Amino acid sequence: MTAGWLRACLAAAAAVLLASAPSIDPRQRRAQAPLQGDVPSPSRPPPGCAFHTRCPRAEPRCSQELPVLRAVGADPLAACHFAEETPT
Repeated sequence: MTAGWLRACLAAAAAVLLASAPSIDPRQRRAQAPLQGDVPSPSRPPPGCAFHTRCPRAEPRCSQELPVLRAVGADPLAACHFAEETPT
């Protein structure tokens, strides 16, 4: 993984996970907001996007349609309906 990929991470679920990771540099400690929503069951994933129950960008479409895994620019593959949009 490159630092550029981390900065340009477009998948909302990945962005939330990266934001919740603690910093190893004590000068860069930040308050960690816990992930909201229900943890999806790996044995019975919800319909649509498996992460829509915890994603801050989820919309009704996310609970109905499975996002397609696709390349987004030069970044790794992403399976998010909003991967091309700038993260909020």
